[in-house]
Amino acid sequence: MKLTFCFSGISVIAIVSGSCLAPLGMENGDIKDNQITVSSSFEPNSVGSERGRLNAEHGGGAWCPKSFISQESREYLEIDLGEEHSVTGVITQGRFANGLGQEFAEYYTLEYWNPGMEEYIKYTGDNGESILLGNTDTFTESRVLLKPSILATKVRIVPYSKHMRTVCMRIELLGCSPTPNPLPLENSDRTKFLGILIGGLLTLSVLLLGVILVLLKRRGLKRYPSLSSVSISSSILEKYHGDEPEPVYQEPGVYSSPTLFSEYSSPLSLIYSTPQSIYQVYQSPSNLNHSFTDFSYLEESSVDSSSSSGGTPRLPPIPTSNIEDFIFLSPIYYNTSQHTSL
Repeated sequence: MKLTFCFSGISVIAIVSGSCLAPLGMENGDIKDNQITVSSSFEPNSVGSERGRLNAEHGGGAWCPKSFISQESREYLEIDLGEEHSVTGVITQGRFANGLGQEFAEYYTLEYWNPGMEEYIKYTGDNGESILLGNTDTFTESRVLLKPSILATKVRIVPYSKHMRTVCMRIELLGCSPTPNPLPLENSDRTKFLGILIGGLLTLSVLLLGVILVLLKRRGLKRYPSLSSVSISSSILEKYHGDEPEPVYQEPGVYSSPTLFSEYSSPLSLIYSTPQSIYQVYQSPSNLNHSFTDFSYLEESSVDSSSSSGGTPRLPPIPTSNIEDFIFLSPIYYNTSQHTSL
């Protein structure tokens, strides 16, 4: 897997480990013979540049440089990838030649180049090492992963040895082709793109607003029970819809002197009526004896006992024999303004 980021026309490629390790074409022939060059060959027809492909067995069976290899030698095999690639690994072999070969490279270094560079750059890994591990026999593949990977158009494999020796090599590069830089948008294309982007954002905003309104409406909805679900006690219905609803208390009776009580709207106003004279309150304390109705003479039988089976007990009507004395001789409160008016 390869991630490409573009900043002002510069391509930055992020290689995910293990996902950009495809062979770049040395073994299968995608890289043509004319894309492979070497510094020298011991015998061009048998161990020349085109013999340096991984697992190649024809001819001499590998690329073999003309001179011996040491720490100071400058022999190399160069691979032109045609365009910039991400190179993430190298695979090497020695010369097997159907069991006749005896040469291989124990170590090598790697150099790479891109257009715009004045010279090749020597690769150095994260560990600070630039000498890469080669082979220990003529047929086993040695795979080295480059950490970090490199962006390169041309790659050179340079055999290295700590002591003078003859070497031969077969090579494959691993990596992937980067995504080409996107072409700049024309003004008309940019306008269309912006229009599509703005339209999409507006549509998304309207849909989001609608969802929010629906959620708010549902949260604010309250459910109330319907009248059909309300049950009313049959006893209550009988009390208020029967022939004679049972009263909770008994009103005082109607008095025999309508002339005397015409100015009062109800018997209760008689009890809380304005006193006739201030002197009756403060100069006639004996009258206070008559200020309260004495019910002590009432017999027990005068209380309505018909409600003993669950009804409310009823008081008898206020006695009316001495009601005049009760009203005019029994003041309960005094108000100066009312007294003056009287």
